[in-house]
Amino acid sequence: MVNARLRPGSAHSLAPGTKDFIFQSLQYGKSMVQDPLLLVMDSGFDSQDVILDLISADRVDFFVKHNLRQESKEEWLENAKNILKTYRDRGTSEQYHAEFKDEMDMERLPSGKFKVNSTSLLLGMLVYHAMA
Repeated sequence: MVNARLRPGSAHSLAPGTKDFIFQSLQYGKSMVQDPLLLVMDSGFDSQDVILDLISADRVDFFVKHNLRQESKEEWLENAKNILKTYRDRGTSEQYHAEFKDEMDMERLPSGKFKVNSTSLLLGMLVYHAMA
């Protein structure tokens, strides 16, 4: 877990500065490990601009929950078959995510104040790494 940031609930996935945040986070991750990084994003990040930059990024695999637009489901399935091994590895990422949310009780942050919750998130990140 690197570069955690709490954002207001009104901030859209691709709010200004988000793309820079994604690539800054990837740089932090690359500085820690030599293996490829796996970035998992929800459909709010299904943007041609972001995806094209991720395709050209070195040592980065990624999943974006795709919004089917005009593509056929058959075409999507053929593409999905080509990334199946990486998708199976996604389960490991989900386990870490669940540990942080459930076992460390970070699912619901403690305060109604944004700054307190942001600090709690950062402290939770430090504790999570100390336990690893």
